[in-house]
Amino acid sequence: MGTGKKYLLSILLGALLILPAAGPARALSSGVNVSVEILVPAPSPSPGGGGGGGGGVGASTGDVAFKGKAYPGALLTLLQDGTVVATFASEPDGTFSKTLLGVTSGIKTFSISAEDSVGRKSVTVSFTISVTAGALTTFSGIFLSPTIDVDPVVGQGSTLQVSGYSFPQSQVLLFVNSPGELVEQTNTGNSGVWRFGLDTKKLDQGLHAVRARAQTSVGEQSGFSEVRTFYIVPPGVALCRNGDLNGDGRVNLVDFSIMLFWWQRANSCADQNGDGIVNITDFSILLYWWTG
Repeated sequence: MGTGKKYLLSILLGALLILPAAGPARALSSGVNVSVEILVPAPSPSPGGGGGGGGGVGASTGDVAFKGKAYPGALLTLLQDGTVVATFASEPDGTFSKTLLGVTSGIKTFSISAEDSVGRKSVTVSFTISVTAGALTTFSGIFLSPTIDVDPVVGQGSTLQVSGYSFPQSQVLLFVNSPGELVEQTNTGNSGVWRFGLDTKKLDQGLHAVRARAQTSVGEQSGFSEVRTFYIVPPGVALCRNGDLNGDGRVNLVDFSIMLFWWQRANSCADQNGDGIVNITDFSILLYWWTG
């Protein structure tokens, strides 16, 4: 019996490149690199020398496997052509592995994302590839982005708390747009939790944005996290009072957008009545103080 054919590809930022079948996929640049291995079994000859039947899965289906890094305790969601086909937990060390059996052959788009233990989500990563009948297609080296959270409003000169989850024992780089780019770094522990206190004395008053990406000790990189925005207000401004969540002296769509971000979650600023959750009661208070 033959050993079958193996194809190894590399995906970099959505582009496909066929690589030699032997050895690991080469990184094409410093960007995110995902390997794709397609193993097509050799046909099994029938007794008596007749025509051989196809090996592997089914005549019109193939199997697709996904392997990579997330964070301990993460809930992963896998979609095929926009439909959820599996939800599963990561391993305690933050890695994950999942195989879809009997996927109909043809061009398919697979998407995967992770949610950390407090409900924050990674950016969804998607791959489009033609599933080969009778073959096992394996996506490996997937490195999901960190999750990220940030205080929505802080007085200038105070410390802004930024936090989230990423793969354990990795370095987390924070990119703050203000209006140029300021880069800070921190590290995750065994639990995958990371935290950073940003000194706002170096930032101007007004709207800013921050995002994060992770890197392991061997140079593997995740994609960027979601972007989070925050406001820096003058020192001494009474924060979050009477619906003014960003301290600009007005209650308008900016404050409404901050409240929506924290909807059905706990936040001391957006939680106007202090009952531990941001909901319709807090929205009513914001409307009462609305200035437009």
